[in-house]
Amino acid sequence: MNLVIKKRFAVVYNTLFFLVISFFLLYVSLNISKGKTSLSLDQFKFHYYFFISLLSILMVTLIQVYRLKRSSIYFILIYITLILFSFFFLDKDSISKVSFFSFFLLIVSAHSFFQSLVSELNEPYLNPLFTNKDLSIRSTIPVQALVYKEGFEDHVLSHAFITNWTHTGCFLRLNQKIDTRIKRVRLVFKFAKVEFENNGNIMAYSKDKLGIGICFDYNKKQEKSWSSLYELLYKLGLLPQYVT
Repeated sequence: MNLVIKKRFAVVYNTLFFLVISFFLLYVSLNISKGKTSLSLDQFKFHYYFFISLLSILMVTLIQVYRLKRSSIYFILIYITLILFSFFFLDKDSISKVSFFSFFLLIVSAHSFFQSLVSELNEPYLNPLFTNKDLSIRSTIPVQALVYKEGFEDHVLSHAFITNWTHTGCFLRLNQKIDTRIKRVRLVFKFAKVEFENNGNIMAYSKDKLGIGICFDYNKKQEKSWSSLYELLYKLGLLPQYVT
């Protein structure tokens, strides 16, 4: 399902910054190895088609990462592979220790940023587990949810049920549309005649405005919070699955 992203965590912006810096790191290292100034255009002209292709892939990758598309994983792999392959353009006899260390740092950083982004893309608030083509959607667990705007707990925005969840957040299917300008909500879950409450940020919503992805605040002092409900569901073997 195509979601409208409302809020992005730092991992997205850090990954964007890393992708851009890696290009300049490659270019500066290439110039240094050839005895040129860091920002000399000689190598760009000499490897013109390669750098134009690399920049094109970089631009597409940046857009995919910013939009939090799952395809961004493959674009990052292609882009980083090309960056690392470009190491063979360097003159190994003249490459400085600083340049060599920079490329080693690039490999380590690429792995770290890649794993962080994959983890973010797998969060439940970005994965509804249903599509726009599903005409009727049912809940896979007996949990009812009430959605309130934070600070306005006297008015229910919508009733909902959970379609995907982990300890960090969940995705809700609503029975009526809500104002997408709302940034934070308070959720009340009812399970086995017990109420669990938690505040959270709206991270994404479906284009039909009948689905929202929530990242919960963590409050260890609150006894009947989402964390408590999640642990209970997990112990009962109630796990997310594709709903139809």
